[in-house]
Amino acid sequence: METPGERFEYASSVLLETKKQGVEILQFPIQTIYINGNETSHFNPLLDSVRIYSLILKYMMSSLSSFIVDIVLYSIFISLMRNISTEYYIIAATYFAKIFSCTYGYAINKNLVFGNRGRSAVTAIKFFLLCILQSTCSGFITREFVFMTQWNEVFCKIMVDTLLFFISFQIQNRWVFSHKGR
Repeated sequence: METPGERFEYASSVLLETKKQGVEILQFPIQTIYINGNETSHFNPLLDSVRIYSLILKYMMSSLSSFIVDIVLYSIFISLMRNISTEYYIIAATYFAKIFSCTYGYAINKNLVFGNRGRSAVTAIKFFLLCILQSTCSGFITREFVFMTQWNEVFCKIMVDTLLFFISFQIQNRWVFSHKGR
């Protein structure tokens, strides 16, 4: 009863919630009967598909905007730090940029994407632990990638962070902003 959603996207939300709670789903074949060619249906393929996939679409838009903040700041920090520490400037620039982009990303994800699920203090701690882990992975993997390939730092970071995007979504949805712990 607490599952959010309405109309066609509600069915998807219920299926996702039952999976999270470990509820077994049984399937039964049914016959579909359309009266007068289904002329009374209010299904709008475009609008209702957007509703059904709204969570992933909102997360993608949130991530894109956080990514822009992150990559712009990372580029600035890279140019400022490149000559200071030739060995660790990529990692330092990653952490400095992530401080800002993670704070921005938390606010967007908490309020707009995952619908304010969970207790604020708990979700904030989980989110920032994830940011520390993600920043560490991003910084060290990007650093090694740059040193191995001699490619541009920003290009390498974009490639690494694209992979981390998919992992981060699953962790945020299942752990950081999960319904458990409300």
